Parts: sequence; C-alpha cells; structure tokens
Amino acid sequence: MQAVIKLEAMGFQFSLIGDKLNMKSNGQPNSMAASLIAEIKERKQDAIAYLQKRQNEAHEIIKRAYRGELRHAALIEPLSDWSCIWGSAVWLCPDDTSKQTIRKKYPNTLALLVNDFFKVCELIATQGKDSKGVLECLKVFGGSLNYAPDAFASDIVDSGADISPDDSALWVRVLEMAKVVSIDLVARLRYLRGAGCKLMQNNGTGFKLIPIIDSTGRNGWINQESYDAEKWCLNPYRQQLVELFQKLKDVNK
Repeated sequence: MQAVIKLEAMGFQFSLIGDKLNMKSNGQPNSMAASLIAEIKERKQDAIAYLQKRQNEAHEIIKRAYRGELRHAALIEPLSDWSCIWGSAVWLCPDDTSKQTIRKKYPNTLALLVNDFFKVCELIATQGKDSKGVLECLKVFGGSLNYAPDAFASDIVDSGADISPDDSALWVRVLEMAKVVSIDLVARLRYLRGAGCKLMQNNGTGFKLIPIIDSTGRNGWINQESYDAEKWCLNPYRQQLVELFQKLKDVNK
C-alpha cells in the first residue's frame, strides 16, 4: 500500500498488535502527510492486510537473502515487540546500486545491504537495546557496519535467563563453546534462546533444543509453528551443534 510506504519515508512508524493498527510520528504532519493519513483511515483494513502480508513475507525474504538469492530490494517489517530497536520497516538490498536507489527515493527509511543486515542482527543479539544508536546512525549516514566480530563475544550472557533460569548455567556453557566455532553461531543460538528455548537432555545427542510456548508471546514462542519457522537458522551448524551438545553432556556428568 503506497500510502503506508510514503508515510514511512516521511518518518512515520507503523506497527500491528493483533488486528490493531498503530501509527506514530516524531513531528507534526504536513498537508501531504495529512492526506495520506486520511487515505489510510478510509482504507484501514487494506493497510492492516498490507502490513500483515509484509510481516509474513519478511521470513521468506530473509531466507532468500541468507541463501544469496535476493535479486531486488525488499521491504521487511519488524515485529511490534522489536520495533523499539529497529524502528520502522527496513529495506534489505542485494547490492550498492539498489541501496542508493532506495535511499534517494526513501531518504528517511533504513536501507541495509544483506551482509550489514545480518551483522545488525548479530549486534542486536549481543547488545540488545544498546544497539539502537547504531541503527539510527546508519539511517542518517547510510554507511556500512565494519567491526571485529570477536569484539561482541568477550562476555557471554544468557539472553533467556529471565524466561528459563533453571538451565541458564547450561546455556552459558553452550554459548562459550559455540564462541570457539563462530560468533555467528553464538548470535543464532542467543536469538532462539532469547525468544524462548530450553536445553533438554537427550540420549542420542546429549541435549536438544525445546521451544517454550507462550500464547501471549511475552515469555516464549506463540506456538510450535512460529518456532519451526525460525529454527532453520541453525541448519548451517547442524554438525557443530551435535558435537557441542555431546561435549555438554560429557562436562555435565
């Protein structure tokens, strides 16, 4: 829906909580913005359907980007719980040319190259809300992220200790061992753990990941399907995880 995209380019932020549409802006809307807002109010259900579709498509777009299959810039919508960090929707761009085109057309939105997008995800996984300032700078200057990955791996913190404290010590051990493999693996594990995962003993692999289900989404995944749609991020590290969980079993005897 063009009215939503144009308002986002002006600095407006949209989010969905259930079927409720929320909109906010840092400034007073001008006449053009007022006209677009009026259009959205008249076509509220269309705007909600558009934003819902955009959220659903975000998972597939991120998968294509991860596989190197993204060919055109795509707009993805963060879930409302994470909009406090990401802000409004984000343009995911396959190359510099598409990124510059998007920045000229929508100067107030965040446009990231694929590699920078995954670096930001890694940064958020390790820094949480403290990473918001980096995103604001990227939006203003349109730069790229360049940092030494190890700089964010010095202190291992269990991102899900508040949800599941009983296995927190196990998670710290796993994350410390994963750090030796890759900071990228640490970021992926912390993402799943922070959203709601437990470590459970398993006779075959030593341990396995179990999603914590919470229908409200505050203390776990909304349902099994939502977890299944995200756990694919560990696929590149299947063998390493088998080895890590076996080591964890050995040290936990």
